Amino acid sequence: MTELLLAEALFAVKLKKRRGAWWRILLSVIFSYGVSFALPIVSYNWLWCSILFIVMYSVTCLAMWFCFDETLINIFFCSIAGYTVQHIAFEMYNFTSTLFNLGTEGGIYSDMIAETVYLPFSAPQSMLLYLCVFVIIYWASYLAFARRIKKNGDMQLKSKNILLFLAVIVLVDVVLSACVTYYSYQHADDFYSAMLSVFNIMVCLLAIIYQFELPIRKGLEKQLNVAYELLEVERKQYFTVKNNIELINQYCHDLKYKIRQIRDGGDVGDISLREIEDAVSIYGAAVRTGNSALDTILMEKSLFCYRNGINLSCIADGKSMSFMMDADIYVLFGNAIDNAIEAVTNLSDDKKVIGISVKRIREFLVVNIHNYFAGTIIMESGMPKTSKEDKLAHGYGISSMQAICDKYGGDMVIKAEDGVFNLNMMFPLSENIN
Repeated sequence: MTELLLAEALFAVKLKKRRGAWWRILLSVIFSYGVSFALPIVSYNWLWCSILFIVMYSVTCLAMWFCFDETLINIFFCSIAGYTVQHIAFEMYNFTSTLFNLGTEGGIYSDMIAETVYLPFSAPQSMLLYLCVFVIIYWASYLAFARRIKKNGDMQLKSKNILLFLAVIVLVDVVLSACVTYYSYQHADDFYSAMLSVFNIMVCLLAIIYQFELPIRKGLEKQLNVAYELLEVERKQYFTVKNNIELINQYCHDLKYKIRQIRDGGDVGDISLREIEDAVSIYGAAVRTGNSALDTILMEKSLFCYRNGINLSCIADGKSMSFMMDADIYVLFGNAIDNAIEAVTNLSDDKKVIGISVKRIREFLVVNIHNYFAGTIIMESGMPKTSKEDKLAHGYGISSMQAICDKYGGDMVIKAEDGVFNLNMMFPLSENIN
């Protein structure tokens, strides 16, 4: 139980704690040890010991849920990783003790030094080896895997089937290991025991590497897809600006001719002047915030709003968003502005207004996007409930924005009152910049 609690603590240390977390943790530790002492030792065989291990693991999962305000899949993610690390350390100790001939009959959990007294170790060398192996394996596992978990972050492994598959692999490995281990103890075959330990270590290593590398791969694929989208947007932006410049150059050429007419005492019609003014005003769609990704998405949306009679105003300190990945900025503001555009499209001209504010207030980055809307917005758990038939697709925008806020330890609050929709986000700068 001690090994399991410490191993799981490596992966749970950055999880979001519940209120009163420290007394919850204390109660959980007491309860876990109480269960481990209360479980009866019916016999030392592979079946009973496997049941004991599974029961103790289940107790630690319950304790983690009691202490941390996380989803069940995140709890399961950390607990299965901890159990895998504990088993790797256990098998490494078995291998090294066999290699150096420090093991005794019955193994690590049942070294018999008297007829009725059982202690974990029968020699100081065995105790020293045990401590060294577990400390090294746990510390290496923290450096290689556990520290990848961001504070209050999501484990990003959304597929429950994959996580269940990994759990089954580790469970089967533990049970089969117990079968062969107790068989080898009875037949005193150190060679087979050592080979089994090597096999178990490799299986568990592959399982935990797969568990942590898969979210990274999925994240990179997502970033790559968004990068392709950004490139496509920049390409379209280039041709849009190019066409606008050509149009304005043409109007400027005409303007020179009309200026000559005015200088020579001629008259210029109001319509021609208005056309020239509209062409020149296209340059106002270009936004310079100090952040290239934010400039790109704002440029794209500003041009769309300009052509559709929507007033999009923006005051943004883009440099303060340097901690955020370009892909996340694109998804965050792209979804938010698209939702705002959809809300004001069918409103009267005086209400086709979208406002964006991005500013730093002390140690926080505060983002506000507001717009008018018509009708009624139904809120569900603090989030607007989509009115679209395809609820899965249209619910993705809000959920993806919430996921990005969670990724950077931020908060997102949505209010829809008096015909005005306000999307507010706040990110701690000190935590993200460091």
